[in-house]
Amino acid sequence: MSAIQRGDKSPQSERDKPSRAKDWPHAPVHRMSEHGVYIVTASTLNKLRLFHGTERLDLLENALLTLSKKYGWQLEAWAVFANHYHFVARSDETVGRSAKVADAPPRRHRARA
Repeated sequence: MSAIQRGDKSPQSERDKPSRAKDWPHAPVHRMSEHGVYIVTASTLNKLRLFHGTERLDLLENALLTLSKKYGWQLEAWAVFANHYHFVARSDETVGRSAKVADAPPRRHRARA
């Protein structure tokens, strides 16, 4: 029985097609290469507002700027908030070494709730 006789409108039945995992948009693969542009979002544990106030937000922003420079990331854009931050950065080095830009600030600088 042909696909048309079974009532399929496509020339080949879905069950006859080779299966392949969806790559996008519902199950995106994390593509980590040696260089590229990355969009990063991170949050405080349980979304606690640990970086409330100008002084603490400045601390977080300065840590982001310092670490990005230390690990060779070129920041394109960033935003810091009381309980999360975002940044867009470009890396020309290997991600394994450069990814440390997302490290938390040293313990002595961590904000306390």
